[in-house]
Amino acid sequence: MTKFKTIKHFFLLMLFTSLTFSCNDDDVSVDPEPEVSVFETMDRRASQDAMIAALNAASGNLSQILSGDQEYTVFAPTSDAFSDLAVRLGFDNYNAMIAEIDIDILDEILSYHIVAGESLAGSLSDGQELEALSTEIITISISDNLVQLLDETDFTTTNGTVVEPDITATNGVLHIIDSVLLSDDIIARLDPD
Repeated sequence: MTKFKTIKHFFLLMLFTSLTFSCNDDDVSVDPEPEVSVFETMDRRASQDAMIAALNAASGNLSQILSGDQEYTVFAPTSDAFSDLAVRLGFDNYNAMIAEIDIDILDEILSYHIVAGESLAGSLSDGQELEALSTEIITISISDNLVQLLDETDFTTTNGTVVEPDITATNGVLHIIDSVLLSDDIIARLDPD
């Protein structure tokens, strides 16, 4: 019996020793620091093809702004969201919409998705209002850990839900959303009827 206890103690000592020496600071998993800008982060994501196409077609310098040093929060619609908007507006696809839409309207739509400063999802609060670069207001709605962006329209179809939060970049953060945010002014200019 004492032989068994000795062997048991020996194995416990070996287990403790191996765990002690195998667990050092090098084993701690830490998210790597982002290496690219918000623009480059979007450019590397397949779900952002339409957003990149729109930014490249826009007349302003939004792509340069999102590649610079100042921090921004971008609520970036998926390509599916751009496709849904294109169909609602009578276009075959988002590429046709981007090619045909008035450049000033495109600039305004894109600017409505960009906020100065870095706002991680955990720092957003229910009822919080964020001023976009377009000077339009985005209202945050949080319910059951679901973050929604309410645009200034009365249409619930243009509200966006954050489907992938907190994608960090060297100059801000990207939140993927499932809808293109629109203001009443943009809607009126897109559909003059």
